[in-house]
Amino acid sequence: MNGLIKKEIYACRWNFLFFSAISLVFFVCYVISPSHSMFFISYPALLLSIISTSSMQVDEMDRWNVFAAALPCSKQQLVSVKFIIALATVLVITLPVLIVTLLCDKDGTFLSTTVLISMYSLLTPAINLMACFKWGIRKSRIFSVLSTAVIFVVLNIGIEYLNPYLHAGKSLLLAALALLIFFALWHIASQAYQRRDL
Repeated sequence: MNGLIKKEIYACRWNFLFFSAISLVFFVCYVISPSHSMFFISYPALLLSIISTSSMQVDEMDRWNVFAAALPCSKQQLVSVKFIIALATVLVITLPVLIVTLLCDKDGTFLSTTVLISMYSLLTPAINLMACFKWGIRKSRIFSVLSTAVIFVVLNIGIEYLNPYLHAGKSLLLAALALLIFFALWHIASQAYQRRDL
């Protein structure tokens, strides 16, 4: 498992550095813009949340799945490493979002904003990875694009309209719900990939 995690980090490192640089620019735009548009916070979450899915495309181009079938690792470990990377990217995006929203918070909604962004960063790769492991990368592309777009729109509407009504208790309840959905999708992806032929 340790070797699989190192392989994922190696495969994702350039995307992560590139997307992190873009995210930094967006965070600066959020801080200096007078309106503090949520787009400047939610777009970096979108970029960083697709890192684990983009590594699936790299694996397909390199025919990694055929090679991985000969390794002494289970299909469940192959699925788990992608979800671990997705969870790690959520942790990476949550801290800067929390800091930036805390710096610019005027109405006490920094916690709910951070939770909603983290939910988006958590659910987008989980849904996309589940689709990739269930149907394969080529068949799941349209589903992945549509689900990412729908979650992005729902997130921005949620931030604009629900944010004033969410206090700490409800925000943490939403975070727990997102984690439950994430782990359920992880389990579904593991089961689906074990049944799939390479």
